Amino acid sequence: MEKILEEIGFTKGEIKVYLTLLELGSTTTGGIIKKSKVSPSKVYDILEKLIQKGVVNYVIKGKVKYFEAASPKRILEYLQEKEEKIKAQEKELNKVLPQLIQKQKLIESIQEAKVYKGWKGVQTAFNFILEVLKRGENYIGFVATEKEQQSKEVQLFFAKYHKKRYERGLKVSLIANEKTRYVFEGPVYKEFKNFHVRYVKHIVPSGVLIFGSNILIVSFTKLPVAYIITSEQIADSFREFFYSMWKIAEK
Repeated sequence: MEKILEEIGFTKGEIKVYLTLLELGSTTTGGIIKKSKVSPSKVYDILEKLIQKGVVNYVIKGKVKYFEAASPKRILEYLQEKEEKIKAQEKELNKVLPQLIQKQKLIESIQEAKVYKGWKGVQTAFNFILEVLKRGENYIGFVATEKEQQSKEVQLFFAKYHKKRYERGLKVSLIANEKTRYVFEGPVYKEFKNFHVRYVKHIVPSGVLIFGSNILIVSFTKLPVAYIITSEQIADSFREFFYSMWKIAEK
């Protein structure tokens, strides 16, 4: 009995209260609490939901509410009403389904990847961040490897870039391995404004930046190369991973 009531949408608390009312007949909340063992703090909320379902009624006698269960046949009516509501919702969903499918196709169609080679190419890739984001917005990511960060060419590149970024009013939050802390506390990086780095002791993805629906992946090898992937789904996945790490990273 309890299982079928639960399957059609009654909570365990609602089932206890309803069955109690079937057994007791008209009673106050005190009688319900004593018989059903439902906590006083929950019984009023449960009764309200059962009243909304139409399976419990009440009358007032001398300013006191007495609750009683409606006929069990009312449960069948409740189930039929629920089915009618689902059919109506299904009908409405069918109306908007083509629009939802079209939105999905639009997202799939804009997924792409671009490759940028050489210092000029990498500069173009980073400038794309400045074009996409608006003043006051923030982008996030994981820094390049310790060896790359030590490179004078890389430090010079970022000194110029972050000056331009700050002038555009953009902020950046990065996660780095603890081993690279000395680099970011060094003379070049400590001058950057609206530039926040947190550190973790384990390995993290290197050279990955997330902005809007884009992911920039950069490698400062002998011939620097950058990739920009445009995919809202992938960007959201990286973003979720970043913020889960950001919570445990140290300043």
